[in-house]
Amino acid sequence: MNLKGNEKNKGNIEVKVFTEFVEKAEANIDINTIEKRLPPEPDILCRDLDGNYIAFELAELCSQEMAHLKAKPREGTIRVDTREDVRKITTNKNKKSFKYETKHPIEILYYTSDRTHPNEDVIINSINTGYSKYRKIWFLGVEKTKLISSTII
Repeated sequence: MNLKGNEKNKGNIEVKVFTEFVEKAEANIDINTIEKRLPPEPDILCRDLDGNYIAFELAELCSQEMAHLKAKPREGTIRVDTREDVRKITTNKNKKSFKYETKHPIEILYYTSDRTHPNEDVIINSINTGYSKYRKIWFLGVEKTKLISSTII
């Protein structure tokens, strides 16, 4: 696989985030099988500990307004409600789930940085878990790692 510039950097970040998720969640993933993939596939392809392939899409939950404030801080107290940004990101990812090209089950990992609401429960409750092709929806925050939704019975 030949990644260039920003895509290579993004790929390195995604592998790092995914590895952190596997460790924190104690997920049933063989960490040695993690591979960065390119569109139209989901971001990561790996195997579980039973040898089954799983594809993962990763998405950072961030707010443009919060990112702007971090880049150019202002004095005083500023209230930023990032819930709508989280809803938009997750709604768009749900729609995109039907466009991925893979024969493997797909799961999604939403993760945060310092560019969204500091209360992770607010973020989790803002995630749109509506109609999608994702078998499982995961969240990785600073304090919490959580399975939010699963269609596996």
